[in-house]
Amino acid sequence: MKKRSILAWLLSFAMLCSCFSAGMLPVTAKETGEVEFPSSLAPGNDGNIHDPSIFYDQASGYYYVYSTGIGETLTVVRTKDPNMRGWERLNFDTSALITDEIIAITRVDNIWAPDLVKVGEEYRLYYSCSQSGRGDSCIALATSDRPDGGFTFQGIVVQSTQSSWGRTGNAIDPCIVTEEGTGDQYMTWGSFGAGIFLQKLTADGFLDPSSPAVNIARRTGAETGVEGPYIRYNPDTGYYYLFVSYGNLSNNYNVRVARSKSITGPYLDDQGRNMATDSTGSLDGDIGYKLSSGSITATAGKPGFGCSATSSFGARRAGR
Repeated sequence: MKKRSILAWLLSFAMLCSCFSAGMLPVTAKETGEVEFPSSLAPGNDGNIHDPSIFYDQASGYYYVYSTGIGETLTVVRTKDPNMRGWERLNFDTSALITDEIIAITRVDNIWAPDLVKVGEEYRLYYSCSQSGRGDSCIALATSDRPDGGFTFQGIVVQSTQSSWGRTGNAIDPCIVTEEGTGDQYMTWGSFGAGIFLQKLTADGFLDPSSPAVNIARRTGAETGVEGPYIRYNPDTGYYYLFVSYGNLSNNYNVRVARSKSITGPYLDDQGRNMATDSTGSLDGDIGYKLSSGSITATAGKPGFGCSATSSFGARRAGR
C-alpha cells in the first residue's frame, strides 16, 4: 500500500530548493519515492507534521525534520535515508522550552514553526509561540550540543504585541540564513501585520541592535497577508531567493518567490516589482511570482481546501 502524502511532496521540494545553500544536503540525496511513515505520523493521524524545517546533521548523518505537531507542540522526526524513507519519531522533551517569560508574553504554551541551525559545535533551535490571529507573540532561542534533544532556553530573540504587530511585524515563523562571503547570520520572520522582516544576528544568536530590521515584504489585510518567510542562496545564480505564503490558509493560500543580489533586499519578482511594496490587490495582480496555490477538493461530498505553503518549496510553512 502506498504511503505517499503531502509530506512526501513537501520533503521532495524542500530537498530540491534547500540545495540552493551549498553544503545544506549531501549530493547523494535523490528524488523522493514512496515515503514510509511511522504509524504515529501517518496522514490523518494526530501526530501529523506542519511548518516543517529540514536539517541535515553531518556529524550523525541524520536528516531531521522539526515541525509544529497537531496540538501545537514540537514534533521531531529523523532518518538516515537520503531518499527520505524510514522516519523515526523522537521523544523530544519540550518542558524547558516554554518558560514563564514566554507565557507572560503570549499566554500560551505552544511551539510553532521551529528552525534549527548549527553554529560551530552548538545547535540552535529557534521557535515561535503565539495564538492564531494574535500579535502577542515571540521567537525564542534554545541551544544544545546535539540535535536530538537536551535543549536549554537562552532567551527571547524578538517579541511583538497586539498593538505593535501592525508596525513591527508578528514575531513568529523564524528562518536563519547565512550571508554569502561574510558568514554573517540573519533572521527573517513575520506573519500578516506589517509583513516580513530581516535583521542581522550577533555571534550568540540574538538580534544585533546596531543593524536595524529591514521590511523585505509587505502585504496588509485580514485575508491577504504575507507570512512564513524562507530565504535560500543559490551559488549558481548569485541570488538570494525569498519564499513566502500569501493569503488565508482557509481559502486562498499560495506561494510566492522573489530574489535579490543582497541578503537585505530589495527582493524583486519576475516583473522587477519590489516585495516590500504593499500589495493588496487581486491575487492575479499581486507582486511576487506565484509558484503554487491551494486547491478546492471534495471528500464524501464535503468541500475542502488543500493548503499550499512555503515549506513546499524548501521553505517551511504548511498548514499555519
